[in-house]
Amino acid sequence: MIDKIIDGISQDTVMYLINALCFDAEWDRQYDLSEISQGNFKNVFMETKKVDMMHSEEGNYIETADAKGFLKYYKDKKYAFVALLPNENDINGYIDSLTPQYIGSALNSVKKANGFATMPKFSYEYELTMNEVLCSLGMPTAFDGSKADFTDMAISERGNIFIGNVLHKTFIRVDELGTKAGAV
Repeated sequence: MIDKIIDGISQDTVMYLINALCFDAEWDRQYDLSEISQGNFKNVFMETKKVDMMHSEEGNYIETADAKGFLKYYKDKKYAFVALLPNENDINGYIDSLTPQYIGSALNSVKKANGFATMPKFSYEYELTMNEVLCSLGMPTAFDGSKADFTDMAISERGNIFIGNVLHKTFIRVDELGTKAGAV
């Protein structure tokens, strides 16, 4: 799902630490082709696009003070997909308000109730260099070639060891069969 994370290896590189995660699951009840049709979808930039929409009757309803949604199980019911649609059009504000406590509360509000749900088929990729984020969270020394201290891990004849880059890539695809997602 993520075919490449680095472009090349520099002579000064001492090591790469690469962590990967993959999720590949089919819906407990997949969508029939008759449940897929073109429809309008308003994206985060408030642009309306024609996309393939998946329509289904779902039995796990979620309602919070500021959103409605549903929970849809994957095969074996060990995992589930949660879709939430905010009541207001401010999707960015809603996303900023999401906390682990809010999501936990939303999951605790799931009620058995049949309802009709429409969701777009979609795929999305995201990439970010995390250096500035990690520095702002309190670890600037690790990126400073003159201050970093990784001597308990390794020593290089070429100079002090420090973190050059922390890269993050993600991918997700949700369609009539299920969900595929990966992160590196």
